[in-house]
Amino acid sequence: MTAINLPRDLYPVTSPSGYSYGSAGGVNRTEVEGGFNRYALDFDRCTRVFNVALACTAGHLRVWELFYLRIIKKGALSFEMPLDSGTGLEQHVVNIIPNSVNTAATDGNNFVVTFQVEAEPKIYDFTEEGAAAIIAIWNAGADIADITELFDRLAEFTLEDTLVLV
Repeated sequence: MTAINLPRDLYPVTSPSGYSYGSAGGVNRTEVEGGFNRYALDFDRCTRVFNVALACTAGHLRVWELFYLRIIKKGALSFEMPLDSGTGLEQHVVNIIPNSVNTAATDGNNFVVTFQVEAEPKIYDFTEEGAAAIIAIWNAGADIADITELFDRLAEFTLEDTLVLV
C-alpha cells in the first residue's frame, strides 16, 4: 500500500501557540517511605502526542475535510505529515487521536483546524552512541547548526560522493 501523505499546502503551524508535544512515557516511579523514590524503565521506544494546528483558507479547509473524512477515514488510517519531534521538520507517520479534531473560523474565509496526532519521535533514529557523540560535540562548544551541517555533509559524502568510485 502506498503511503498516504497530508495534502500539499497543509502545514502544521509551528509557532508556540499552535504546536506542542507531550512527554515521553515508559518510566515507572515507585514511592519509597523516607528515601529517594525508585525509577525504572518500563519500555524504551514510545510515541508522543503532538498538538497540531493548521491555518486554512476556505479552499484548504475543503481539501482538509475531504482528506480527513474520505481518505484517512476520520483518522482511522495512518498518514505522513511533517512534524518537528526534536530533529527539525521531518515526515512522520501519524494517527489522529479520536475526537480531537476541531475547526474554528477566524473570519469569513480563514479557519484554524486543531487536532492531536500520535507519532514516534525521529530521535529514536539515533543510536545511543550517536546521541552521545552529538552531545559530546555540543559540550565541546559546537552549535547544533554546525553539528547538523557536519552530519548532513558526512551523509552526503558516504551516500553520494563515494558512489562514483563503484
